[in-house]
Amino acid sequence: MKREIFALLSSKCIAEDVFEIKLEGNCEGIYTGQFVNIELEGLYLRRPISVCDYEDGKLTIIYKVVGKGTEQMAGMKAGEKLDVLTGLGNGYDLTLAGERPLLLGVLESFFQGAWSEAFGNSIPCFGAENARFGIVPRFPSGSG
Repeated sequence: MKREIFALLSSKCIAEDVFEIKLEGNCEGIYTGQFVNIELEGLYLRRPISVCDYEDGKLTIIYKVVGKGTEQMAGMKAGEKLDVLTGLGNGYDLTLAGERPLLLGVLESFFQGAWSEAFGNSIPCFGAENARFGIVPRFPSGSG
């Protein structure tokens, strides 16, 4: 676990009450399947959010607004600084996935990220809590 300061690069709503934020900072020691804990001003507990993607000092996370903390996150603007604990959780070893892994419950942005680069020929299966939260997938050519 490492404590780092990340800068908010962008925040956008990608489905009803679902946001994608991109952060810039030290991504060393962050792996697919781990999570980060984000400190928010005025709130006692940090918010644990799964890592969606990471690359070259940029971290992408996707979350659903469900309470005060994630509501506060949804209102953040580019340039804000965030105190983040990184390297939490066990993550996955992508080398064990085989040649054509089946991905269940995956958000489109995750499929387009690190996983897609490692396994562009995987079979994505998208799902959502209900129709309001569905995200229409765009499959890469040749994905099956």
